[in-house]
Order: sequence, then structure tokens, then C-alpha cells
Amino acid sequence: ILTALTVMILILTRSNFDKIIGDSLRTENEDYIANDVSTVNDKLLFEKYSQVVKTQVLKNLRGKCMQWDRFTQFSDKLTEMTKKTKMSSGDSKISYALFKEIACTVPSSYRKYFTASNFILFPKDGDSISKDDLIRFVERSIEIERVILDLMEYASFDDPLTASITEQQLEAYFYVIIPQIDVLKRMHPSFHEFYMYTASQKFFFFVDPHRRNAISVKKLAHCAIMQELQYLLRAARKLSTSVNDSGEVSKFEQSISANWFSGQNALRIYTLFLELDKDQNGMLSLEELKAFSGFSSAADVHNDGSFQQIQQQFTHTALTRLFEEYIIFQPCEMDYKGFVNFLIAAENIATHKAALQYFWRLIDYDRSNRLTAEKIKYFYKDVFTTLNSMDYKAPIADDVVLEIYDLLSCNAAEGATYQDLVDSKQGHTV
Repeated sequence: ILTALTVMILILTRSNFDKIIGDSLRTENEDYIANDVSTVNDKLLFEKYSQVVKTQVLKNLRGKCMQWDRFTQFSDKLTEMTKKTKMSSGDSKISYALFKEIACTVPSSYRKYFTASNFILFPKDGDSISKDDLIRFVERSIEIERVILDLMEYASFDDPLTASITEQQLEAYFYVIIPQIDVLKRMHPSFHEFYMYTASQKFFFFVDPHRRNAISVKKLAHCAIMQELQYLLRAARKLSTSVNDSGEVSKFEQSISANWFSGQNALRIYTLFLELDKDQNGMLSLEELKAFSGFSSAADVHNDGSFQQIQQQFTHTALTRLFEEYIIFQPCEMDYKGFVNFLIAAENIATHKAALQYFWRLIDYDRSNRLTAEKIKYFYKDVFTTLNSMDYKAPIADDVVLEIYDLLSCNAAEGATYQDLVDSKQGHTV
């Protein structure tokens, strides 16, 4: 798609200027432009022209993508053609001969999915592949193609092959798609802004770990976070075919309750932020964040869609370092985006390196890339004081140091490294 976009833009730019430029660029300078096309070097005019070209190219490419009603027809037809063939698993199977036969029955623009190189990649039962695997592959391919084209509307690029999208551009993308998704339409318009902040922050937290404020469109479309968003959209599409089935609706609501991009999840986070914001100034002070007593992860969702609160308190020393590390403006208070990042890190510290890195930056306050005994004691002192105040016999700091180094299998006198935390798979425990 990106290669085609590059070629089409070049063709349109060189040979179809007057056709593409249209009324949007026909200003008082129309005669001047028509007589001397080389003057399009004017920056503002060229930007407008490029946007018109890009919009037209993307519209043409969208027309070549398989529409979802066509995909449903394709899926039904495939089921019909394979109903007499069964694999050991009970699923219908497709031999290579049948695979090529199917390729001849689909429109020519869809035959790119039915190549020998694609067939080889599928898991095999004998010399056949699963019908369901093929359907999932085509569905996933269409999703990726469509999301790339949608993101390109907002992306900045000189060369479409290296197109990237910024945080603000991704927020604009979410703002536009909210009314297009049935399960998000019910959100009050005043909440849309906070939803797009919540949704876009997860992408930039995990896919832009170096905080460059730019993600490759190709990387964004293929990442695991995008699959989570596509699951929500896919489930919503399938639900639309059974809107009169209350059981299906209830099952769907439960299945998406833990999805980061669901309206319920965004509302959960925003509600928690408002509860902590005691002075209602839209920011969280260190004292206000001290009241944060837990978080809810995907594993802690009840069948009714409600979240279980887990007690996970942070010490004064830890929160002080959090503000020192991540709050770069005055007054020193955390905004909503910062709170979302904090929550993402807390909820995913056991499963994602980006979340572990978030807290490593707090611990490694001298940038030595070492977890020294001194640092362990520095952060442990609040824990020691709290445990003693609750009549628990807290272990001494030296014992805690030894326990942590033993947990990380660290024998280095200078202390453990970040990589030690990752390799031990115990970084979240530390």
C-alpha cells in the first residue's frame, strides 16, 4: 500500500496538477499558477496541494480495499466451498489446489492474499491448511490495510514509506473515529477529549519508548496494541449482526470491559483521576497522588464488568522520585496524560519492559544503571517505617538487600543492572 501510495503521488504530481488541484486551490492566483506551475514552491500553496493529492490517492486506495460486507460474503462462500472437507481438529481444511481454486473466484484485487508464499506460512494438517486460519489471515490483512490508510490521513511525511504520526495526530485520529464505532457512540461528547488522550497514550507508552513523539505508521498498524483496538472494532462489527439478541449483547459487553479502548475502561481511569483531584484544578499534586491506593488490571475484572481494586500503595519517597523524574513544569503537578502513563506502567509492570523501564528510571536516580545497596536502602526506609508503625516486625535493610540480589541472581559488587531485572523476570517484584 505504501509503495503504491508513493508511485501514485508521483504520477499525480507530475501529470494531473489541474485535475487534482480542484477548487480548493483556485484562489486569486489561479491564472498565475496555470501559467507557471513551477511557482508551486510557495510553501503554503504546496502544502495545500499536497494535502489534496494525498486525500485523492487515499480515496482511490480505499476503493481497492475489501469492504466488510464483501468480506462477510467471502467468508460465507469459503465456508460453503469447504463444508465437505474436515481436519482432525474438526475444522474445514483447504488443500493447495482448493486454495488456488478459491483465488480464481475472488475479485482480482483480493488475489494478493492467495499466493504460494502465503500458503506456505500457514500451519499444516498433512498438506492442507485450516479454513478458519485463512479467514483470520484475510480479516487481519484487511484491518491492517485499512488502518494504514486511515492513519495516513493524519501522518506527516515526505516519503510515504517513512510516514510517521505524532501524539497530536493520533489523538485527532481517535477523535474522528469515535462517532464511527457503535460501542463508543454512547459516550457524552464532553468526554471525547479524555477518551482520545487515554487511547493514544497507550500507543506512545509502548511503541515510542524513547519518547520521540513520532511512530512509524507501518509499525503502529502492526503492533500488538493496535490488535487490541482492532479486537474492539471486530467485536462491534459482529455484534451489529445480532443486535436483537440480548444474550449476545451482554456477552459482548463483558468481553470488552477489560479492553483498554473500551468506553468503560476510559471512564474508570477518568473517574479515578477526578476522585484523586481534591482541589478540582485538573492536576494532581504529590499529596493528592498519595491517596492512590490501588489499580485494576485486565486480570481483575469480574463477570459483571466491574473491576477489583488491588491495594498497591506507593511510598512518599517513590512518589517524590516520580514527580522529579516525569513532571517537567511548574507548579509541580501531574496532568491527566501523566496519570494515564503512571497507571499504564503500574498495571503492566509484570508483563512489559516499557513499564519496568518507567519505574527503573525512578530507582536509578544517579543514572549509573546500577541498583546499589544504597538505593535499595533509600527506597526501603519508608516501607520499614510503615511496617513498624503497624506493629509488624520489619526486616532490617541489609537483609532486604541480600534478598533482592538473591532474587536477581546478582553477584556484582557494584549492584544489579536493569538487564538483570529483565533477565530474572523478577523485576516487577523488586
